[in-house]
Amino acid sequence: MKRARAGKFRRFIGFIFAELEREKIWMAFIVALCATFAVYRIELAAVIYSYSAQVSSLQPSQAPLAGFLKTPACDFQIIALLGLCYFGIKRWLRWRLPRLVVTTGFFIVEGAVAALVLSVVALIVRTHYQLLLQLDTGLTLTFVEMSPTMFGANSFVRLLTPQDVVFLVAPLMIFVLALASVQWLRQIYKPAGLCLIVLIFAAQLLPCREKLSPEVAQDPVIYFFNDVMIDMFNTRFHSSDFYANRTDLPGDAQTHSIRLIDEAFVTGDHRPSMQKREIALTADGKPWNVLVFVLESTGSDYIFDTSLGSQIPMPFLQRMTREGLYLANHHASANNSAQAAFSIFTGLYPCPTHNLFAMQKNVVIPTLNRYLGGNYKYFIVHPTEPAYWFPEFMFLNNGLREFDNMETLPPASRPALVDLARNEIDCMDFLQTRLDEVREPFLAVYWSFIPHYPYSDYGPEFRILPGNNKQQLYYNNLRALDTQLQRVYQHLVETGVADRTLFVFVGDHGEAFEQHPGVWAHSFGSYSEMYRVPMLFWQPKLIAPQVIEFPTSHVDIVPTLLDVLGVPYDGSKFQGESVLRGTPPRKYIFTMDAYADYVTAINQQLNKVSVCFNRDDVTAFNLAKDPGEKFPLNENRFQDQIDAVIKFRNYQSRMIDTYNQSILKGYQFPPKHYFQSSSGASPH
Repeated sequence: MKRARAGKFRRFIGFIFAELEREKIWMAFIVALCATFAVYRIELAAVIYSYSAQVSSLQPSQAPLAGFLKTPACDFQIIALLGLCYFGIKRWLRWRLPRLVVTTGFFIVEGAVAALVLSVVALIVRTHYQLLLQLDTGLTLTFVEMSPTMFGANSFVRLLTPQDVVFLVAPLMIFVLALASVQWLRQIYKPAGLCLIVLIFAAQLLPCREKLSPEVAQDPVIYFFNDVMIDMFNTRFHSSDFYANRTDLPGDAQTHSIRLIDEAFVTGDHRPSMQKREIALTADGKPWNVLVFVLESTGSDYIFDTSLGSQIPMPFLQRMTREGLYLANHHASANNSAQAAFSIFTGLYPCPTHNLFAMQKNVVIPTLNRYLGGNYKYFIVHPTEPAYWFPEFMFLNNGLREFDNMETLPPASRPALVDLARNEIDCMDFLQTRLDEVREPFLAVYWSFIPHYPYSDYGPEFRILPGNNKQQLYYNNLRALDTQLQRVYQHLVETGVADRTLFVFVGDHGEAFEQHPGVWAHSFGSYSEMYRVPMLFWQPKLIAPQVIEFPTSHVDIVPTLLDVLGVPYDGSKFQGESVLRGTPPRKYIFTMDAYADYVTAINQQLNKVSVCFNRDDVTAFNLAKDPGEKFPLNENRFQDQIDAVIKFRNYQSRMIDTYNQSILKGYQFPPKHYFQSSSGASPH
C-alpha cells in the first residue's frame, strides 16, 4: 500500500514537472512568485535580526530564528495554490478551446493575466510588510476599504519609497526574464525545485516552542484573504454582531433634534439658553481676530512629558496654558483628522459609519465661520495635500475661498523632509507673511503636519532626544512644532496683532506607541492615548486664566469660542457645550475610531466604556485611577453606558445625514416646535 502511494506521488510530481516544461508562462509565473516571497522573507529577517524594528512582533525574542525558518512553508502553500489554480484553468481551456490556446493572441493574454496576478500579489505582500514594519499589523480588509478616504492617488504615490517601487516592479521583471530563459530553466528547475521542497520540509523539524504572531507566521496573501473570509462570514451569518444589530434609539424628541436632549445622554432641562450676551470688541471697537492652530497628531500624554529623560517637548505651549483657558481633560471626538476636524469646526460629533461622512463632497453642515458673522477674512494653511485625510469640501462648501496647501503654496526655500508635506518651517514663514497682509478681523486656521508619521528629522536644533526610535523622533517633532508656534506668536506680539487676536490651540487627535500591544499611531482602536489632546483658548484681555478639569470634547470648541467672543448663537445647532457656562449637564462625551468600529462613552467620573461593533466586545476602564487602561473593569456594571453608546451610534448616523440633506434641500431641521432659539440669527 505504501509503495503504491509513493508511486502515485512520484507520478504526480513527474506529471507536474512535465507540464512545467510544456507551459512556459506557468513556469515563469511560479519562478516570479517564488522570488517575490523569498525577497519578502529575506527583508523581514534582516529587519528582525538586525534589531532595527521598533514594533514588538518583529523583535528576535518574539520571532526566534527556528520559528521564522518555518514560515516559508506557508508561502509555499500559496505558491502551490496559485500554481494549481493556474494549471487547472489552463487544462480546462485546453480541453474546451483547444484551437484558441495555441494562438499568439491567447499567449499574449495569458502572459498579461499572469503579470496582473503577480502585480496584485506583490502589492499585497509589500503593503503587508510596510504595515507590519510601521504599525505592527498586517494587511486587512478594513485597511483596504479605508484607503480611498485615507489618501488620494497622489498621496499613495508619495508614500512609496524607492525600495517599494523596486519590490513592486521586480516580480514583473523576473517574470519577463524567466520567459526569456526558459531553456536554461528547464535544465535546473527539477534539482532546484526538489532542493527547495526538501529545505522547506526540513525546517518544519526544527524545535521551537514559541509561536510567532500571525502577521509574521502567515503568508501575507493568506493573512489578507483569511481576514476577508472572516469578514464575509460575519457579514453573511451575523456571527459576531450582537451590538451592531441592536436598533435601540433614544426617544422621539431626540430623533428630531441635533442637540443631545434624551435622558440617555443628559440630565435635567437642556433647552438652549436664552441668555443675552455682549459681543466682545477690541480696544479699537472691532471684532476680535481668531487664529486656530490645529496640532496634528499631538497628544496631551506627550506634550509636557519628561519620562524619556528629555526636556519638556512643548515648553511654549505649556507657558500659554498657564495664561489661558485650558481644558485639561480634553478628548478628540475621533482618532483621525477628517472626523476630528468635523467636530472642531461644527460643534457636532462625527457620523459613526464606515463611510467617512466628513470626506464626502456634499457636506454642507455649517462650520465656525458661519457662526462668527461680520466681515471676517477667512483662510486655511495646510502643509500637506487636501486629499490626505483632510475634509476640504466641508470647508469649501461653507464659504472658504483661500485654501493654501501642498499643491498651492509658493515655491519652497527649504527641502521637504517627507513626500507627504511641505517643510513646516517654510509653511510657518508663509503663515507669518499672510498674517501681516490680511485685513482684520480674520479667521485663520493653520493645520500642522510635523508630528505626523513618519516623524521627520528637522535637525539638531530641535533634538531633545537622540531620535533612535519612533517615539523619540515624535518628541523631537513636538519640539519643532512648539518652536514654530512660538515664532509666529512672538511675531504677532511684535506687530501688535496678538493684542487683537484670540489664539486657539487644539490637537486633532493623539498618537500611540504600543502602550497597548500592537497599537501604533492612530485611526484604529479605542485607547485614550489616541484621544487625549491639548485644548487651549488664549487671550488675557478676553478671558482670565482657568483650568477646566471635567471631561470635554471637540464638540465644545465652537460654542465655547462663541461665548468667549460674546457672539450669540442657537444652542440647538450644537452637540457640545460652552465650558464657560459651568459643568455641562450631559452624562457622557463620545469618541470613535476612524471607521466607527469602536464607539466610546466617557462619563463625568471618567468611567470609559467602549463598544467594539465589529468584534461584539465591550471594554471598561476608569481613566481617573487607571489612565493607562491596564486594568479593565467589569463591563456589566455599566449597562446604561453601553445602551447610551448604542443609542448614540444609531441616532447620530441618521441625524447627521438628515441634517445635511435638510440644508441641501432647503428645509429646516430640527423642526421649530422642538426648540425655541436663543438670541442671534441661525446660519441658515
